[in-house]
Amino acid sequence: MSAQSAVGHTAAPLDADSTRARIRALVVSQGPIDASRLAAELDVTPAGVRRHLQALVAAGEIAERAVPVTGPRGRGRPPREYVATTGAQEHLPDASAELAVEALDFIASALGEPGVTQFADDRLAELEERYRPLVENPGSDVAARAVALAGALAADGYAASARRPPG
Repeated sequence: MSAQSAVGHTAAPLDADSTRARIRALVVSQGPIDASRLAAELDVTPAGVRRHLQALVAAGEIAERAVPVTGPRGRGRPPREYVATTGAQEHLPDASAELAVEALDFIASALGEPGVTQFADDRLAELEERYRPLVENPGSDVAARAVALAGALAADGYAASARRPPG
């Protein structure tokens, strides 16, 4: 059977949706990120990654932006990087927000607003205690502490990452 369907359209590879979902997830968690880094992470050709990136840009799920070049630019495509838009969030599996709202509604109905406030205060204190050693390490710089905190949060199931801001 050929890659052409009966109506003349090229059939998409069987794993196109899963590859696109993996690219979307990496852009969300590691963006801004360029096509070559995505290709290396996923063991996919850069051309294949670019095809998926263009589809995600067209769908409004990610945005493409030029990377400032500080020195002489070599041959090839101008450097581009990709960042997630709010549209990408809709495709990520996450039922936790709904569960959290239901839990807070229950606490509010059972204990009133003071119960919700107490829950939030207790949770914040617990998180501060848990992660304080990572951010108060006097032997590391701010960037290293931010990376350590983001890593610990990600390991605990939060969508967290750290990267240097421009400039």
